[in-house]
Amino acid sequence: VLSAGPLPVVAAKSRESREFYETVERHRYSAEPCIREMAEFDKWNGQLVLEVGCGMGTDLRQFAANGARVVGIDLTAEGITMARNAFRLFGLKGDFVVADAEMLPFRSDVFDLVYSNGVIHHTPDTPATVREIHRVTRRYTVEILNFIGPESDIPAPDMGTNDQTMAWIMDTYSQMKGYAVPSVVTGKPISVGGSKGRKEATGRGVA
Repeated sequence: VLSAGPLPVVAAKSRESREFYETVERHRYSAEPCIREMAEFDKWNGQLVLEVGCGMGTDLRQFAANGARVVGIDLTAEGITMARNAFRLFGLKGDFVVADAEMLPFRSDVFDLVYSNGVIHHTPDTPATVREIHRVTRRYTVEILNFIGPESDIPAPDMGTNDQTMAWIMDTYSQMKGYAVPSVVTGKPISVGGSKGRKEATGRGVA
């Protein structure tokens, strides 16, 4: 578990000043230098990035400064207010929403990257948060696009995934191809071309 240690005294500095946010930023990355390497802030230029639990937006500013289009959500209005202040002071663009990570207010397959650091394990229903992150992220399917297909490798649900996950993969794959490709996955919902009995098939075979 990473710990940033005690925060330097910044109370005397106004939250309306760049100095306040610069002090927090220096402390964060000196205490946890691994964050920059892990997050790869400079690799998302032009991409759409969501941070879940953005707080005052320190990490999200790094993505924005490197050319990413960014959206931040936080459960607290105070965190969102501070993030907006910081972006304004640094001349950066970003959108911010007070929202619950377990019910993200975005449609499926919107973001190229969903980033979160030290947040989601504190949610009351962490699996629900993970499912929501998967729902709004299209990057995984984009990355494996050249390795899956009706004539090559057909993904199927397994531990940690379900018919809805397969539907998201199918939808993103179809968007990238420019036409509907329901046969790219198996185990999808019946409403989008799935097979009746597919969910129970393995258990029936064992019996």
